[in-house]
Amino acid sequence: MPQDEVSQQGNADVSDDIANLPEIRRIQDASGAWYYNVTDVIAALTGTTDASDYWVKMKRRGKNEGFEATLQKIVQFPMRSHKDGKLRSADNDSPQRSLRHHAGRA
Repeated sequence: MPQDEVSQQGNADVSDDIANLPEIRRIQDASGAWYYNVTDVIAALTGTTDASDYWVKMKRRGKNEGFEATLQKIVQFPMRSHKDGKLRSADNDSPQRSLRHHAGRA
């Protein structure tokens, strides 16, 4: 069963820069790899008020611009919604790809 939690500033578990961003939900898979919620990363890096809409537009643009291979590496895990607290399937990415791709498009 994956472990989920919200990254807190100064978290010693993960050395990646993304772990130091506030309110980034993350989950650890069975192999021990960490994945970060894509919309949380977008919100933290861009300051947008509607990260979900931003992500939908990024995915559409990525498909049109030939980034399908990158989009296929996005994995879904159940995570609690910030809005209503319900468990929902959410897009997640590795910390390295999250910072490289999402920050580069911001």
